[in-house]
Amino acid sequence: MGSTVRKTYYFDTPGAGNTREAAGIALERARELGIKRIIVASTSGKTAEIFAEALDGTGVSLIVVTHVVGFTKPGVWEFDIDCAERLKQKGVRIVTGTQTLSALERAISRSPKV
Repeated sequence: MGSTVRKTYYFDTPGAGNTREAAGIALERARELGIKRIIVASTSGKTAEIFAEALDGTGVSLIVVTHVVGFTKPGVWEFDIDCAERLKQKGVRIVTGTQTLSALERAISRSPKV
């Protein structure tokens, strides 16, 4: 039998200040495993831009998943439009779709308590 050793990273504190380092860690791991695509969630686009910068020129592509339009307010997309254009120009794919089960969850959580 053999064994595999993998590094695990723990941040001392949570928060956006860790995003740049997390992008570097993700790239390191992608290279180790031969992964060619990284998927990251981003609400406003800030995380997406940091990851795009970290992956630029590495051969690893980025896919960004955003909140559905109307997540916080009807008809509003929280992702920065200018940021989305900059990312698309760099070849970043942005995916914005519906959350299939969220309507069910909201129907239950927002219904009057009996």
